[in-house]
Amino acid sequence: MKQLSVLLTVLIVTLACGSTSTPPFRISSIQTELPSSPAKPVVTPSIIPTASLPPEPTATLTLEPTATSAPTEVPTSTPVLTPTSSPTPIAPPQTVNTIASASGLISIVSIAYDGSGNKEPDEYVEIRNDSSQPIQLKGWVLQDKAKHVFSFPDFVIQLGQVCRIYTDEIHPDSCGFSFGFNDSAIWNNSGDCAYLKDQAGNMVAEYCY
Repeated sequence: MKQLSVLLTVLIVTLACGSTSTPPFRISSIQTELPSSPAKPVVTPSIIPTASLPPEPTATLTLEPTATSAPTEVPTSTPVLTPTSSPTPIAPPQTVNTIASASGLISIVSIAYDGSGNKEPDEYVEIRNDSSQPIQLKGWVLQDKAKHVFSFPDFVIQLGQVCRIYTDEIHPDSCGFSFGFNDSAIWNNSGDCAYLKDQAGNMVAEYCY
């Protein structure tokens, strides 16, 4: 600043003298002699680093493993095999012998000829199936010498079965047959014969006493 003041004083004096022979100072040279003013420092704005805040911690959801219960074993019931009852075997239908030549298949076993009372209703003839199969007696007849006739109804006599034919009584436990003759006795006490014939009139059995 002092040098600048001196320079300005010299310049003013020069201009005042005007015609002096002293050559005027060349401003340019003077200027060159003047030291250049120091350059003002350029203030470069410095970027002040801002304190960076640490990122806020985000809550991390940690899934804790849940205890998995072991599957409960459900006991399965063991099926109980119920024994099924075996079906009762049904016997095949038996063929009933109705052949005329049945002689000897059914026999007359006995004759109770001496009954009680005057009319002797409890007299009877006893027959038995000696064959190996049941026999249908429908249409068969039993008679004595005097032609008292009993006709058999629809009835199947089984193997070994014994039936009685009463004079005038009915006994279901012995097949329930009866002549139904109530006038007098049928079978003579002194002697008689019983004849059993099939539906064709063939003689099947004969019994005499």
